[in-house]
Amino acid sequence: MSKARFPMLKLFCLIIKLKPSFIVVSFLKSIIMALITLLGASSLSILLTYLESNSYKEAVVAGFVIVFLIVLLDFFNKLVNRFKEYKDHEVNDVVLEHISLHMTKISYENLESGEYQEIKERAKYAISSQGAIYSFVSTISSLISNIITALTLITTLALLEPLIILILVIGIIIVCLLTLLSISLQIKQSKELIPLNRRFNYYFETLLSKRFQKDFRFYNIGDYFVNQFNYFCDLSYKSLFKNMRKIGFNSAITSAFSYLETAVLYIVITYKTIINKLSVANFSLQISTSTTLASTFTMLMNNVFELITIANYIEPIMYILSTKVEDVEGLKLNKVEEIEFKHVYFKYPNTNRLILEDVSFKIKGHEKISIVGLNGAGKTTIIKLICRFYEPTKGEILINGININEYAIKNYRQEITTVFQDYKLLNVSLKENILIDTNKDLNLEPYLEEAGLKDVILKLPYGIDSIYGKEFSDDGIELSGGEQQKVAIVRALVKNSSLLILDEPTSALDPESEANIYEHFNQMVLNKMTIYVSHRMSSSKFCDKILVIDNGKVTDFCSHNELMKKTDGLYYKLFMLQANNYKIKEG
Repeated sequence: MSKARFPMLKLFCLIIKLKPSFIVVSFLKSIIMALITLLGASSLSILLTYLESNSYKEAVVAGFVIVFLIVLLDFFNKLVNRFKEYKDHEVNDVVLEHISLHMTKISYENLESGEYQEIKERAKYAISSQGAIYSFVSTISSLISNIITALTLITTLALLEPLIILILVIGIIIVCLLTLLSISLQIKQSKELIPLNRRFNYYFETLLSKRFQKDFRFYNIGDYFVNQFNYFCDLSYKSLFKNMRKIGFNSAITSAFSYLETAVLYIVITYKTIINKLSVANFSLQISTSTTLASTFTMLMNNVFELITIANYIEPIMYILSTKVEDVEGLKLNKVEEIEFKHVYFKYPNTNRLILEDVSFKIKGHEKISIVGLNGAGKTTIIKLICRFYEPTKGEILINGININEYAIKNYRQEITTVFQDYKLLNVSLKENILIDTNKDLNLEPYLEEAGLKDVILKLPYGIDSIYGKEFSDDGIELSGGEQQKVAIVRALVKNSSLLILDEPTSALDPESEANIYEHFNQMVLNKMTIYVSHRMSSSKFCDKILVIDNGKVTDFCSHNELMKKTDGLYYKLFMLQANNYKIKEG
């Protein structure tokens, strides 16, 4: 995996772009915190100045003013802090939304690559398990606050005793080196744990998944998964224990040195006060300011090293955000009137095997086409190319005489309706599953009737408004595989597009039900170009032409009747084989 360059800087710029108000709130909180810190460090010194000069009344007045300012600043600090916490969560949500939307636009060929899947899992782990985005936002906010506070205190100390700043800088360098060692150990631990956690989460989620519970009860899979779950738990604990000992020892040394640094500061300031005969107020100001600056430096360092740790989690997220997305600009497609493949060759990325070889054919007007062939012949690949999930390795695909890559992708896909074998129904009402973002007032009854779903819907507790699945509702309904496929087909029917593609959408239906759906389907899409992909040859009888694919090559493209005359052809053999099988089953 190639690394994303400057991931934190890019994420910071993205945050400013998406939510510029975040910086304003962070700076406002930082200024208030700097004032509180400075006032806290200097308040005792101010009071001692008045007391040393026997100005008791002025000391009382100063005390009241200091208390008033501290209370006022604390009030504003709590107010701004609440707003900042809200803003941190808001920024986190906005960035996650941006990442989610970006992932829906990523080029499809990336989605199927093994490298992308690995990076996606790392990014998912960083977001869900480590809260990387929120941690980054919070740490940046704290970093800004500590920088402003440190600059304020440095300015104060520079006017009083520059030597103290030098001692603090030397101390901070030593502590920095010790902390870097600790961070490197944490990063090493993280790299060891990420692959273990991926396996751990896989077994854990699978154990809880409803989808696998039937198999768990009839096979020994449950016990096997529990053993694997425990095995990766043990590996995680061993890795944690091994690294935490080193990190703990390093942390103890760092803390000891911090105390030593504080002792040196006290000795130097005391010595300077005695030699230069400085006032107690001056002594108090130097002590409080230097110790506050030391602790601010420590927090500042922690912020920096937290960011270094977070960078390891941010990297795969920013890699995804830098991954190529589909082009959105282009010509407007009003209607699909003609599709033409011209000498198309195709092989999947990072492979050498040609899936399609010199494929040429043309579909016109309202033709209904069926694509048939053996498994692996290239049928679904043709559909993926039409949908622009991939680009041809060689040759071109034209729609209405124009290369499909010339069209704006969103508008292009608006003119295409698809039902894939791996369709997805959502855990929302059946009506929402069907309509998605189309006309909410559309009368669905004729579509449900044509698909053979009307009677099924009428028997449901809330009809078409019944929630599918029990993920979020105990009243959720379950549907058979065939009924689910019919819902997906109805969803395709109600989308107002000029090209319909059905890629194995009726695999869960029996041959008779499939034939009925295709017959009714053809009646409802008379004015639309339609492409079917099915292993069942009987469904091809309803089509105008049949595209026969054998080993990535077009061997025939004509009607069912013409193909049945070619008794030595692949289509005839497949049709007769299935017809004989159905007769045997019926017998």
